[in-house]
Parts: sequence; C-alpha cells; structure tokens
Amino acid sequence: MIKALSDNFFNRFLDGDLDGIVRWLAGRPKFKLNLCGDHVTLYYRGIPAMEIYETDAQDIFWLTTYAYTLCGDRLDPDFEKYISSPNHLAKRLYKLKSDKLWFEILEDVAISLDNSPALASPVTYDLQKECQKEDILHRVVMENNGYAEFNSSDYFIIDVEHTQPDNQNTEKLKAVAIHWPETIKTNQNAPLGLAFIEFKAGKDSVDTIDFPQLNDKDFNDIEKAIAQMCKLYLISVPGVNDVATLDHFKIDRTKTQKIVVPVNCNQFQETLLKQIDNVNVPDGVDFRIATSRFMGYGLYDDNMLTPAEFKKIFN
Repeated sequence: MIKALSDNFFNRFLDGDLDGIVRWLAGRPKFKLNLCGDHVTLYYRGIPAMEIYETDAQDIFWLTTYAYTLCGDRLDPDFEKYISSPNHLAKRLYKLKSDKLWFEILEDVAISLDNSPALASPVTYDLQKECQKEDILHRVVMENNGYAEFNSSDYFIIDVEHTQPDNQNTEKLKAVAIHWPETIKTNQNAPLGLAFIEFKAGKDSVDTIDFPQLNDKDFNDIEKAIAQMCKLYLISVPGVNDVATLDHFKIDRTKTQKIVVPVNCNQFQETLLKQIDNVNVPDGVDFRIATSRFMGYGLYDDNMLTPAEFKKIFN
C-alpha cells in the first residue's frame, strides 16, 4: 500500500542527497518510484530493482538478486546481508563504493531486461506466469500514466504492489490508482476516487478476491502521499501544468473501486465467471472487471464492467 514518507525522508528526495533520483527518473517512463513509508522502491518494467530505506546510511541500498548479478563488482564486498526469499525477487543489502553508482546499476538492469527479458528469472511455468503478469502490470502503468504528459485515460497508477500469499510460491500483483472525477479539469478541489486493481491469470483467477479495509488514518496517509508525489513530479493531473503547486487532495471515502484485470483468462473463462459472479462485495465498494480498449491497456470508465455486464458479454 502506498504510504507517505516522513518529512525528513521526503526532503531528501525533494532537495537533499537523493534529489538526483527524481531528476534522473524524468523522461524514463519505464522506471517507477513507489513511496512505501519507511522506504521507496524503484521498479523497471514492473520488476523491483532497488529499495532505499530511511533508516539506512546514505550510501546503502537494497538490491534484488537480479540487479545484484549485474553490478557485483561495483559494490563493497565487505558489507552485505542476505535476506532469504523463496523466489527470484530475493533482496540483498549492499553498500555502494560510490553514491553515484546506483545510476549505472539501474541502467544495466534496464539494458539487460530489454535485451534478454528471460534472464530476469528461472524458467519455470509459475515464474513465467508471474513475469507475464508483471509485464501486463507495466503496460497498464505505461498506458495510463503516459510517457510525457497525461493522456486520455480515466486512471493514474500511484502504486504497484508485489505481495506473496501464505503458503504460496507465486506473488500477487496489485496496483492502486487515482480515479479522476469528470470535473477534475475544471475543479482541482473535486474529491478523487481510489481504485484497487488486482491482476489475475489462469488458475489464479479463481483465488479469493481481496477487498481492502481502509480507515481514516489510511486515507489521510494516501492523501499526503499523493501530495508528495506531486511535489516530486511523479504524478500528472489533468489540466494542471505544474503539479508541484498542488499540495492537498481529498479522496472520496464513501466508495472505492475494486477492479479485477483478467490476464489471458480465456482457457479458464467458466471458472473465472463463476468466481466473479459469486463474489461477496462489501458495502462502499464499486466492483468492476476491466476490459481492454482497442487491444490496449488503458483503463477507461466505459470499459469497467459490472459482473453481470461481463458475464452477459462473454456468454
């Protein structure tokens, strides 16, 4: 879940020792910086590459195992700690020999994934499926957040999540998005919608659908995080050229959207429809199934179907 940074940690990215990260990310839409409260995560094409924690020294970064394999010779071999993980996204804590080397590391991750995406994980069915969902997640982020400026979609992805359910080896991919109100271009004070997106593929489609339970503290934190993203130019708002001038947002707390994105679900269409048709939707949740528009990955209001509408079309 997206979480605002502390004021001290945020200021390091705004005009402190980490402000170079924000400048470097400008014009690199395949990278995404997530705010996670006590740390930030840098993704490339939906795959986590690096984490920076508030409590660590300035030249210490967490790297996924994959990122580490590309840059081991540029790290301090006398400073490392391994964090056990059952999958290819295991992380290592390393100290860079120079605080400028993280730029080179991320460039190496990008080049390697672009040229040989299969190297990102062992070749097994489960991990191939996870990589497929990661790629879909990345395409959705790219399509809705735009390359340079806001496009015509009705959503903006503000967070991506990789969570591992209990007793399972695969991760569940989720995203959190702002659902722009129709009046946002003329009224910047219009309350924003919040949408929670879950990507389901194949047999994963019959898993239990999670509905987030948010309290006022959660909403306050998300609103602050959105304002911080504006200050760092990590977000674009329809009709606003300089988003850094925006410092406060309100979220409609009476209703949130829950969106399921089926990924290659045709083979399991019957079980998918049965699961969606029988889901118990809590009060205050607008549950929808996303469909594509012109074979793209844009999220549009017109393509968000209720379970009944989805079932009618695919019957």
